[in-house]
Amino acid sequence: MSELLTEAWCAATTERLDGLEPGPGGSGVVDWMVSGGPDGKVRVRWTVAEGRPLSVAPVDDPGDGESDVEVPVRVDDVDAMIHGSLDPAVAFMRGDLKPDGQAAAWFALLSALGRDDVRSALDPG
Repeated sequence: MSELLTEAWCAATTERLDGLEPGPGGSGVVDWMVSGGPDGKVRVRWTVAEGRPLSVAPVDDPGDGESDVEVPVRVDDVDAMIHGSLDPAVAFMRGDLKPDGQAAAWFALLSALGRDDVRSALDPG
């Protein structure tokens, strides 16, 4: 988990996402505001277009481009979602994930994270 959400992890993940086909779902920009990690709070921006994530990137300055949705989340939950032991849609329905912003962008990311090819790109090992 030490590599999770680092700049290197984000770059490698974005590279693995490259070339995936569009799928069901929409588009949007979702910021995960992650707490509980060794580096304190970090912000990671997911850009989704036509049902597939295009990029995952750390955000140093939240004012640098605007997200459609912000989602507070604990690093342990991110780890579980990335490795497939926590379905983000289930976490959302239970109230464990509480997005703030445009619902369409949030549901675009949820839809993309439910795809087998996206999950494989997020956790290649």
